[in-house]
Amino acid sequence: ISGNEKIGGIAGETSNSYISYCINNGDITASSDVGGITGYNSTETTIFACDNNGVIKGSYDSVGGISGYSGRISQCNNYETVSSLSDVGGIVGRGYYTVESNNNYADIVGTRYVGGIVGYGSAKNCGNSGNITCTEGNYTGGISGNGTAKYCYNTGNITSSGGYTAGILGYGDAEYCYNTGSVNSDKYHVGGIVGCGNAKNSYNTADICERKSKTDG
Repeated sequence: ISGNEKIGGIAGETSNSYISYCINNGDITASSDVGGITGYNSTETTIFACDNNGVIKGSYDSVGGISGYSGRISQCNNYETVSSLSDVGGIVGRGYYTVESNNNYADIVGTRYVGGIVGYGSAKNCGNSGNITCTEGNYTGGISGNGTAKYCYNTGNITSSGGYTAGILGYGDAEYCYNTGSVNSDKYHVGGIVGCGNAKNSYNTADICERKSKTDG
């Protein structure tokens, strides 16, 4: 499947809908608002128990394994690579609400706001085991680039050329989370749980490496 904006394996755009038990097996290439199940959803749309098995490739923003831009998402899984520029996530690129009980098992690649579950947004009871790579900008996390996380875990390796990089959240507040994946960044604000923000009742067991360049001072 290929197109420009609002492209999905099941539906391109939805409004006030309930989508459940759907599977996408096809590769998708588009610009923005791209997802394995839906491209763009209204705030009142819910996606439940859906899986993506296709490679998702965007060229701009809001790109996710399940949805590019979405409301409520729960009990969904992504099993294939997701890549784009900004707001890139294993489950959703940019989320309105906290996504719950989702898992990502594939590698995620972007240039800023990159997360194993959400590129920009919040997550609860979610897990990521895919490797996360940010090739240029800031805000990279095993769960979310920017948001909140509760009862989440990451086991994938995190690599970033920018700042605000961590095993759970690049920027934001985490609670009852853990990270076992290595974290490597070329710049600043690097942590096992959060790059910049607050962490409560959480733990990290992985190596953290900040490869600060000479131009950073």
